[in-house]
Amino acid sequence: YDKHQKLGQGEVILDVRRPEEYAEGHIAGAKNISHEQVLNHVDELKVHKAIYIHCKRGGRAKTAFEAL
Repeated sequence: YDKHQKLGQGEVILDVRRPEEYAEGHIAGAKNISHEQVLNHVDELKVHKAIYIHCKRGGRAKTAFEAL
């Protein structure tokens, strides 16, 4: 995701880090759901046509991707 590009209709950035990490700094407009909680929010997330998953190094993003 290019930070200079605007999200399109139905797109969301999902920050899957812990709430404390998100509070320290995050991508503007990103929705925070920790990777452990993604399965609890599938119905809410499936309305989006594209979900860009963000974490610190990639491991938690992979876990969230597999859950979705």
